[in-house]
Formats: sequence, structure tokens, C-alpha cells
Amino acid sequence: MRLIDVLFFLNFEEGKPLRRTKPLVEFTGPLLANTKYAILSHCWGPPEEEVQFMDVEELQNMDTEELQNTDRDMLKLRKRKGYQKILGSCKQAHSNNLRWVWVDTCCIDKRSSSELSEAINSMYHWYAKSERCYAYLHDVRTLEFPKKQEESWMAFDGWPMWFSRGWTLQELVAPDDVHFFNQAWDHIGTKRTLTGELSRITKIPDCILTDGLSSWRLRPSVAQIMSWAANRRTTRIEDRAYSLLGMLGVHMPMLYGEGKHAFRRLQEEIIRRLNDQTIFAWGWSVKTGWSKNFLADDPSCFSDCDKVIAMKRDEFVGILSKEIPQEELNKFPPEHLRTFTLSNDGIQIWLPIIPCRKSAWLYKARLPCRLLDNSSPISITLGCFDSNYFRYFGDFDADSFAQVQFQQVFLPYQENVEKDDFTFHLELRTLSYAGFAQPALFPPRVRLSGTSITLSGASDCAVLVYCRPDGIYLTVVLRHCLGEHSVQVICEESESGWLESARRAYQRAKDETLAEAFQMSKSWSSATSPEHSQLLKRVHIPLSIHDVRLVYSRALQPGSCTVIADVVDCAGCCKSAWEVLDGKFVTLSHIPGFMRDAVSSHRYDPCEFHVNSHCTRFLSTNVDSTIEPGEYGRMMWNGPFEREGNIFDLAATLGLNMPHRCVELGSGDKGAYPQDDFVELTGRTGDRVRTLALRNATVWSLPSTEDIYSLIAAFSVHLSGRRLVTTVIRCSESYYREGWLELTWSVRTNNQVLGNTNWEKHHTPSRLYTLMTPLAWHRENAHENTRSQFESINLHVNKLLTPDGNKEEREAAVRFFADIFGGKSLENLVGDISFFSELASLVAASKADKSTHDNSGRSVEGVNEPTRSYPILRRPLLGRRTGFPLQRRTQVSTANRRLPVTRGEVDRRSGFTHPGNQRDLGPGFNSCSCQGGD
Repeated sequence: MRLIDVLFFLNFEEGKPLRRTKPLVEFTGPLLANTKYAILSHCWGPPEEEVQFMDVEELQNMDTEELQNTDRDMLKLRKRKGYQKILGSCKQAHSNNLRWVWVDTCCIDKRSSSELSEAINSMYHWYAKSERCYAYLHDVRTLEFPKKQEESWMAFDGWPMWFSRGWTLQELVAPDDVHFFNQAWDHIGTKRTLTGELSRITKIPDCILTDGLSSWRLRPSVAQIMSWAANRRTTRIEDRAYSLLGMLGVHMPMLYGEGKHAFRRLQEEIIRRLNDQTIFAWGWSVKTGWSKNFLADDPSCFSDCDKVIAMKRDEFVGILSKEIPQEELNKFPPEHLRTFTLSNDGIQIWLPIIPCRKSAWLYKARLPCRLLDNSSPISITLGCFDSNYFRYFGDFDADSFAQVQFQQVFLPYQENVEKDDFTFHLELRTLSYAGFAQPALFPPRVRLSGTSITLSGASDCAVLVYCRPDGIYLTVVLRHCLGEHSVQVICEESESGWLESARRAYQRAKDETLAEAFQMSKSWSSATSPEHSQLLKRVHIPLSIHDVRLVYSRALQPGSCTVIADVVDCAGCCKSAWEVLDGKFVTLSHIPGFMRDAVSSHRYDPCEFHVNSHCTRFLSTNVDSTIEPGEYGRMMWNGPFEREGNIFDLAATLGLNMPHRCVELGSGDKGAYPQDDFVELTGRTGDRVRTLALRNATVWSLPSTEDIYSLIAAFSVHLSGRRLVTTVIRCSESYYREGWLELTWSVRTNNQVLGNTNWEKHHTPSRLYTLMTPLAWHRENAHENTRSQFESINLHVNKLLTPDGNKEEREAAVRFFADIFGGKSLENLVGDISFFSELASLVAASKADKSTHDNSGRSVEGVNEPTRSYPILRRPLLGRRTGFPLQRRTQVSTANRRLPVTRGEVDRRSGFTHPGNQRDLGPGFNSCSCQGGD
């Protein structure tokens, strides 16, 4: 141990003769043990401002005469702030009759790794053996010790910087006598006189500050010592671990460059030397998250352990005896409670374990430790996934009917090299079209970056809550745990507000995390081509004829996925399980809503063209160049696209005016061989290449507006399974050529040929178009029981809407709907659906006629008391977008104002009737809207 000679620096500063003194003197063995010295505790400044070993070594190598002749005013050392700290320490030591001072900046040769490692492992002992410690608070300018947090120190949690540094923790605890000085080296207190203030700032108990670690009757636990360092920082990451060695009584070599692994090595050394299971109590009060590792990443994980103490064996067994029969405890070897070891399969330990309530994969494990003011043992939550344990955080109650059992477990402790972060890319913009307001995000610590949310082990769940004015809440729950992730949608009617809905969904997600993830993984494994597939789930919206379609797709690169949600008319196919979709739905800036490319390259030989920087595949036709955006039809397996009509013509039939049918997107991106006003497109089939050259090409597309989106969604049932033309490319001339992959061609405006082959000109300019399948038009078969229910509904609706129908049949229809919805709900219902309004009037008329009875002899009045309880419908029945054509719009405007009319008006003006009516509305319409489009 090198010590500074106080007389050398004082004489050097005052210009006195340096009589046979050197700046540094080395002490070892008995000489060191009998030497009294002071020691400095301070915060390092910039390296160029500190006096380091090399600087003092330069003085050490000068002879006395050379030092005497040195111009002291020009000496650079004297201008450094670090020199003033050394000089101040020497002055204080001299006033305390101490000849020697130790300062870490200049007494350690950090160029030697062995010397640095020895110093770090011995530093706590050096501070403990010092006669007096000078704590220099360089940012305190007052003559009093700080008693409250100040804004000038907010970067350090409101206290002087000295209390935020990692190394100063042991420098406060180890010495018996600590004196505090301000910036001007004015004395402002001692550790004994400031015990209360120091304990409040550092969370270190008073008895530790006054008596030290070793003299305390109950030595602080490992978790407590870690908690004192939880909010402290160090310049090097490794020093967060190295600065705790002395207080924990362990030794290990220094390996700068290992990063956070140093703290893991520290915990491994503690496990080898100490029987203290509080080392596993970190994060015991954390409410969310998970970890694959049972050792903490850094001291901040122990921030809630300042009152955690270890329990003696007899105390722990006495508490367990209340839950485990004594005869079972007697069979348990005592050494299993005292020992736990590191193995290549994890930390081998015996723990009392009990299953958690309503969970098949969560367990509570009791640790032999407790809080200072609580006699109950602390419990941590273990998760078991694929026979491997992991740490889980949250409020989970133990199963009161299960019995605690001692079990040997292997807790993983190796550093996780996999990336824990997972990003969800969200495409939920169309939910606002259905009347759902902008979402609220829960919990508050989760942040939405653009349209993406990133979750990790510390923040593993996010809940987005959308609300409609009629009290319907749509909740999207995102979850990431152990590399598995899940997406859930909950639709419910609630009066408790969005925050309560978010909390319920949050807790439900934590309870069912792995179950939902397993279901998604199982569905995903059934996909024949995962890279070209998605998963689909439909969730019905209460009190409406709509459902939410949730589409999930994995990214090609691990670590992210895409989630698409849309609201469409319900076809009676809402299933709780995930289903595989072949092909991928996407959302692009130039198409309205979510659509899937309906062109398959191996069958239709499409051409690729970049629209808005997105590669889109187009089909070509030179037979009929009048194809326009908005046309729909079927794509046969081995045939061309068969047009059946245009959605704008259907809208006009129903009395809707859509003035903007398509918009020009420009000329797109030039091909690889642009020549003047030509662009080149290439399509490939196997080893064959088909190339098109288009002159004066322009791209036209459906407007990406809410009006067009709503129109497409309105025909979700009637045009189920159809294809939609969304984009076309128009040109004045077109040329083509086919050949093998190794051939290339070029064109120019005078039609002369460049290259080794000729181009052939189309007689009619080719028009290219792209086919998409809107998400709302995706065909899905209904369950048999659901299909029969909708057929029954369809039958009874027709009975109600038949003016000259049989009275008994109409009354039977009234009872049918009353049993479903409740008579009072129907009686009070007012909406745009005429048969509901008519049904309510029929219920009222039936109540007035007391003598009317049904075939079973029961009075129609009895329909007001259904045998089953159903939720009461509220007005409005549907949301902002109730689904076309249950509402109609007289004019489409940018203000998106909707003018509702009664269903009867729609019937009279447009000719559209209810799903059971057989009147033809144009090609592609089915007679029944409730059968999934089949």
C-alpha cells in the first residue's frame, strides 16, 4: 500500500526544503499495520483534472535540488482540481497529527492489472483500518450538511453527487470516523453526528453507520447490501460489482471488459461462500415481467430489498410446520435447507413450492427470508415452461387447496445471450372508421413508437383500449414472455371506464400468457408455408352485427411481428381459435384498408412494378383495355380474371354518389432499363422471362379514404371471396418479349431495336391491373350450428317483413326474437334497422291484446319475461359505421357526415331488402347474408 507523505506536499507547496522526503512511500506487513493514516473519499473528475500515479512518479524521480529549482507557479500539477484535493487532504491530516494520506487517484498504478486487482480486493479493508476518512463533497457550497433534496442536484436524485457514486458506499460504511467537507474544505459534520440524515439518504440502518457491518448483532443480508447500491452509478459497468466485494466479504479477479457479467460472477462467488437465500429475493415486489435468469442483472434489481433479512433455520421451519405436517418435515434432511450449489444445469436448491391458483404453470416458492416488520417468509413466483424454470413477476395467489411440498429444482443462472426485446408492428388505423376513438395505452411505462410497441422482460405486456360512444370497449392485448408472444382481442360492453377495462385485460393476459402463446404456436405450426401465411381470429362485437378480424403475421427476421385489425360485418363465423390464412394481408398507402395480393406468380405470370416504393405484381390484358379500379370478379384456377361488376355501380344503384372513383399516383418508379418515356416491367415464370415496355405509363388507384374503405366493407358478405381491382397502369403504347433469364432487352421511342432481339408491339395498348382480396371479403365457412341459427333468424325476419303474412307466424317470430333479446329491449329499441323497430311495435301490440295466445297456450305478454337472461340492448345498436346498406349516405363529403335513414327508406329507394329477399342486386350477390358468402 502506497501512502502520500503529508510533509512532502506541504513543504513543496510552501517552497520549503524537501529534507529527504518523497511523495509516495510503500508500506507492507507489520509496518502497515502499525501506521496511522488518513484516507480520502471523493468523486473523480475528468482524468485530465486528476493527479494520477504517473504524475506523482515524475516527482518521485526528481532529486531534491531539481525539485527546489522547479518553478512552482508554472507547474501544471498545481493547476489541476485533483491537486487541490490532495493538498486539502494533506492539510487536514497534518492538523489531525497524521503523517500519511491515501488517495486512490495517485496511490495505485493502474497500468498494472495485478496491482489494480489487489487494490480493489483490499480497498474495503484499507478504509476500515484508516484513522480518519475525509469525505469531500465538491458540489456543496454551504457551511451546513444538506438536509433536503435540491434542484441543483436533480441529476443525482436531489442529493450531492458523492451519494450517487458506487465506490463511495463502502467508503461511508467501512471507516469508523468519517468527516464531511464542502467545496472550500470547511468541516460540515461527521458520520456519527449526521447518522439520521445519512440513513435517510442512503437507506443504510443507523446501527450499521455507527457500529459497522461486523459488530452488528445481526449482519445485514446480501439483499440489503445490494439494495444500498441499487441507485448508485460507476463510470465502468464492472465497478458496480467490484465496489461491493469488501462489504460482501468475497474476493475475485478483476476482468475489465466483461461488462454486466461481472455482477453475475459476484453473485456466483456469494453463493459459493454464503448460505444466504436473500440473493434470490430481488424483485419480490415487482408486479410485471419475467426473467430466464434467477440471478439479478445489476444491483438496481434489489431496490425493494432494503428491509429483507435472512431467517434462521428454526424460525423458517416453525412457519412451514403450519402448512406441512410435522411428520413430513421430519423426513426432510436438514442440510437441504442450509445448502444450495451451482451446477452446469443450474442452481441446485430445495424449495417449498405450492401451485398458484388458476394456473397450471405458475408456482409460489417460499424463501427463508422476510421483511423486518413481517414474520411471513417472502415468496417468489416460478414459472415452468418445457420442463425449465423461469422467474415470473406479478400478483399471484397460492392455491389454498394445494399442499406445500419440498421439491428440488434447478434454477438457470447462465447469462442469456438471446435478445429479449420483441416488437409488435400495429396496423389498426381502420378501427377509427368504425367509431372507435384513439386508443389509451396501459400500463403507462409502455411507449408507442409510431405504430410499433416494443416489449421486453421488464415490460412484457401492453394493452390498447379503444372506446365507442355506445359503451363498447375493444381491447388489444400484446404479450411477450420467454421468446413466446401472443395477441388477444377483447370486445365487451362496460360502464367502468377504459382504465378498469385495461386492468382486467392486463391481469387476464398475465394469467393466460403461455396458454394463448401455445395456441398461436400450435396454429402456426399447422401452416404449410409459414413465410407466406398469417393467422386469423374473429371476435364478435357485442350488441352489433359486426366482428373484429385480427390478423397476425411473423416477420422473416425474428424479433417482430405484424398485427392487423379491422371491423367488418359478422358472417356468423366468430371462432375463438386461431386459423391459418394462406397469403398475407398488408396495408399500403395507396390502397384503402387491408388487402391481400390475389395474384400468384406461378399461375398468372405477373409483371412486377414499384408503386410508392412497394413492389406490386400486375396482370396484363390487351383484349379489353377498359378495366378500371373498383371492378370485382372471380379469379379462376386456370383461367383469366372474370369481371362481374363494379363497386361504384353498386353504390349508384343504392343511391350513393361517389365522385372520386380513382386517383393518379404518377408514373411510378422507372424500371431497370428506362429509355426516354418508356418504363420496363418484368415477369418471371420458372426460367422464362416476360418483359413489357410501356410508353407514357401512369398509375391509377382507388382512393385511400374512409369513404372507399366503408364502401368495400359494406359488401363484405355479398362479395365474399371476390377479387377487387385496386390499381391499373395506363399507357399509349406497349411492347413485349419473352425469353430466358440470361437475355436482356432495351427499347427506345422510334421503335428501333437495341440489343440482340426484337420487341413485338401490342395492337391494343396493354393495360395492367393488380388484384387484391380485401380483408373484409375474405371467405370463411360458418360452423354448422351457427349456420342453422342464422337460417332460423333469416326465416323469422322474412315472416315479420311480409305484409300479408300469417298472423300466427308473425307472433311466433316476435316470440323468437323476444327470447333472444328480451321483450323490454325490443320494446324500447329505436334504430335504423326497420324490422327491429317493427318488432318492437309488434311486441307492444301483443301486450295490448291480452286474449292472444300462442300455439302452446302461453300468453304473448309472457314474452317480456324470457326464460334466459340476455344483455339489454342500448341505442344505438351499432357504432358510427353500422355497416352498409343498413345506413345510406346521400352524398360522400370530406367531412364524412352520415345521414341515416330508416331501413324502410332504403328498401323503397334502392330496391335493397333484407337478407332473405330474393331480389337481384347485381352479379355476385347471394340471397342470404348470414352464410359466410358461400
